[in-house]
Amino acid sequence: MIHNCSMAQNQNSIWIFGDSAGVDFSNISNPVPVNSTMRGRGSCASISDSMGNLQFYAYTIVNTSDTSTHVNNNQNQLILNGDHIVGSGFYNELITLPMPDSTGKYYLFSSSLPAMQGLYYSIIDMNSNGGLGSVTQKNVLLNNISSIDGITAIKHGNGRDWWVISKPEGYMSPSNNDFYIYLITPYSISPLPIQSIGYVITTNAGCISFNKQGDKLLMTDWRNLIELFNFDRCTGQLSNSVIVEPEHIESGEHFSSCFSPDGSKIYITRALGGAGQEDSWLYQYNLNAVNIAASRDTIYHPIAPEQGGTIRLAPDDKVYISFGYYAYYFPFPDSMYYTGNMNLSVINRPDSLGDSCLFTPYSFYLGGKRTYYGLPNNPDYELGALIGSGCDSLVGVQSIKYDESRGDLHVFYHSGWQIAFINAEGLKGKKFSLAVFDLTGRQVFKETGKLSSSYFTKDLRCEQFANGMYVVTMSTEKEILSKKFIKE
Repeated sequence: MIHNCSMAQNQNSIWIFGDSAGVDFSNISNPVPVNSTMRGRGSCASISDSMGNLQFYAYTIVNTSDTSTHVNNNQNQLILNGDHIVGSGFYNELITLPMPDSTGKYYLFSSSLPAMQGLYYSIIDMNSNGGLGSVTQKNVLLNNISSIDGITAIKHGNGRDWWVISKPEGYMSPSNNDFYIYLITPYSISPLPIQSIGYVITTNAGCISFNKQGDKLLMTDWRNLIELFNFDRCTGQLSNSVIVEPEHIESGEHFSSCFSPDGSKIYITRALGGAGQEDSWLYQYNLNAVNIAASRDTIYHPIAPEQGGTIRLAPDDKVYISFGYYAYYFPFPDSMYYTGNMNLSVINRPDSLGDSCLFTPYSFYLGGKRTYYGLPNNPDYELGALIGSGCDSLVGVQSIKYDESRGDLHVFYHSGWQIAFINAEGLKGKKFSLAVFDLTGRQVFKETGKLSSSYFTKDLRCEQFANGMYVVTMSTEKEILSKKFIKE
């Protein structure tokens, strides 16, 4: 069991990542390694309760039979219905948010590239299954736009709600400068109008992150773009695009990036991939410089085979970096233990310029566990209301309320897994009947039972279904809902 008896008020206290590795930041003056059962090279997210006790961690596994996201509880057990969640094993595809005005309920947002398209959410209820948790809604589609490997979130100015930000990719689909932004309230997940602003990207991988103050967003991508935006936490609007470096061809790609605690510096890892071609750089940029691009300072250039991987600002206001051995080297052989994968590197004073930032390579020992490229993509859970902003109070907040007089039915069919993910919410009845019909009206599936809550979820295997359109109906003694899906 992973636990923490600290009184720290930090939902970002415990990071879980890599090959059963983790860090407990509950004592920020002395973080310590922890263990898990995670086995993933990239995308991951972990969240604790307000006391700093780990609730669960999500991670994307990569293998030939099942490349998807799994969710484990703090007992290192797969939670009920916690498998087959969208994810493809890149590095910034997952983010977890506490459901506003709820206790023990969470959203897991996920995107996937390149196999799937779109942005999805699942609901995790840690009050269920005797406190071991379960996924009560799975793979609910928010949009079907192919996204970059980058998703982030920031608190609304009222200190309760959330903004979730994703961006369409510009590699397989037409190049674009769009941002998709969603407002998460206790009542709904509501999209803003698409915001088209800034550089037109031409790649499918990147990193989107906020500063601690919540008013600046940093966008970097694998074609070496560096772009800054202002962000309004009250309205969710981006503005004032500043292109520090446009996309350009350079040895390697900007793999990961983050702000320093005071927002005056940014740090970027750049990696050159390919077995036998490993090379890497850690850069610092001074945002107070007249020419930000010219302020680039190489803080570290590791010796191959190490490569600069994910870089994150931690609860102790230090920056941690996971150097890997070639991004796609997964899993490590049992014999492959060495300095680079048994330690994280640390920038101890990231607000300071140049060598004064006190970068110490391979200085945080992981207790005998190993890291790959990924580190948790956790937002700043502790960011408060934006005092004096005019939206810093919940009084008079205009939220788009969910219509509680009816339920909602969502159906998403995954052609690779041949599974229809059926989710209903807001149900009023106590008994259900789930049925699936083909277009001739023939019933091909039926299930009945009792409802223990207003949620319903079902992973319906469709291997025996012929290709074509199907109608799903969910009926209770108080409602009848229906949705269509196509098996191709």
